[in-house]
Amino acid sequence: MIDFSTTDDTTDEAKNYRIELPELSLNQAYFFKLKQRQIVIVRHAAKEQADDYFVALENGTELGCPLQALPDHSLQETCSQARWDFYGQPVAQDKGFTPLHVPVYNFCQDFSCLMLSM
Repeated sequence: MIDFSTTDDTTDEAKNYRIELPELSLNQAYFFKLKQRQIVIVRHAAKEQADDYFVALENGTELGCPLQALPDHSLQETCSQARWDFYGQPVAQDKGFTPLHVPVYNFCQDFSCLMLSM
């Protein structure tokens, strides 16, 4: 009985996922669907280094609405006026919006895929 009462069967283990990527153009937002989640990826530089990319979960605020890319290189939540730049930082600092959530990720060696832990 003691073992049963102290066993925690909840799991905090992350699941690993692989997203195949096309060749990504500079300063363009790409949206990918993974299970019930959306991922946004922006490539900032022509070098092939992980820090040249921005990767985030696509839900902006607690409303949970998807994002859309705007022509001024920003992201806007589809159900509110919340906006972020292509680095995931809120555009309007006075609105209390937080930066976009960046998951744990790694690129494949040739940047043809993204490995996510969620």
